[in-house]
Amino acid sequence: MEPRRTSVRRAGLVGIALALIVGASACSGASVGPAPAATVNGTDISQKTLDQMVKGYSALIKAEGKAVIANLSQPSADGTPAATGAQLASQTASVEAQIKQLGAKVDKSGDTYPTEGAASMLTELIKREVIAQAVDAAGAKITADDRAKALQSVESSYPTVDKASKLVRTTFVESAAGLMALQSHAPKKYQDALAAASAQYEAQLKSIYEQQIDSFNQVCARLIGTKDEASAKAAKARIEGGEDFVTVAKDVSVVDAAAATTAQCYAADQINQAFGTTAKAGDLLGPIANGGNWALLAVDEVKPQTFEAARSTIAQQVTDQYTAAAQAALSTYIGKQLVKAADVTVDPRFGTWDDKTLSVTAPKVPAPVTPAEIAKAKAAAKAAATTTVPAAAGS
Repeated sequence: MEPRRTSVRRAGLVGIALALIVGASACSGASVGPAPAATVNGTDISQKTLDQMVKGYSALIKAEGKAVIANLSQPSADGTPAATGAQLASQTASVEAQIKQLGAKVDKSGDTYPTEGAASMLTELIKREVIAQAVDAAGAKITADDRAKALQSVESSYPTVDKASKLVRTTFVESAAGLMALQSHAPKKYQDALAAASAQYEAQLKSIYEQQIDSFNQVCARLIGTKDEASAKAAKARIEGGEDFVTVAKDVSVVDAAAATTAQCYAADQINQAFGTTAKAGDLLGPIANGGNWALLAVDEVKPQTFEAARSTIAQQVTDQYTAAAQAALSTYIGKQLVKAADVTVDPRFGTWDDKTLSVTAPKVPAPVTPAEIAKAKAAAKAAATTTVPAAAGS
């Protein structure tokens, strides 16, 4: 069961080869306004594009907030009660605060974003341009498969990304796809190491499958449920004596009549454990106590589940410890290539560029002077003006 989401993610920078879901869209072209927000190897990213990115990401935050609030408004499957009105109001206020903080500007001209959220959006725009230029320089090509996988990754991390602007969606997808293209064109030693690690992980999954095959196979069976053990034993004797299972069920079963005519499939290990035997097609199992009734099962089929069908279930339970080191080495290589390819300048109004982390640091803006501080300053000035200076000796 998935844990309930109780907060909205903030835009954050994840690492160099990174939040494989970062980037920009429409970042290149002539600047709009007095100066570009940033320049990547001579290609401008305009302030207009940054404004659109901030606005589009704000829409994503709002959509995610609505989804979280809707989720909190209903009891969860595990019995957790719905949030109270006060809790929902607090969550709503949190979402609104994030949106306000993301789009805040510091001066009257409306040119400067002083927040980390806006700096991260400019980072994504810069990264996409850096990645796109690196792809071109490597002679790589972003394929349709790269974009399809990138979209899946983005949608997994941002379920409401369809509510964001086209610029935000394209930004995330193109950056992720570009990184995939760079990976496929990395030196052979990195790709070989990753392939070997992936093979080790696959071998681990197959070993688990073979050891636990009964938990992946399925027993498909029809059911008779009686009110007591004696009735169940009598029903079993009649069936073993040659009477039809469905006919007997009509006489004695106290559960849904369809259970005797339509087979339901269960995990083989659960059935085998419950009935103390390895179920086979044609078996008549039971009776056993089951939820207040007594159960007889007529096994119609035992379905083996292939490794390919079971793989996703196993992978959800087993962390891939093999490819982490190989992926980290590949990511470090790509990160160095991106740094080498990037000649980035950022307008100080929007922050400063750190070429080690490939990120924009938000500008430091002095905190506004509060009314209390103004009053204190006036009082100090008045006191200084009224202070009598002692006369010099001998005057």
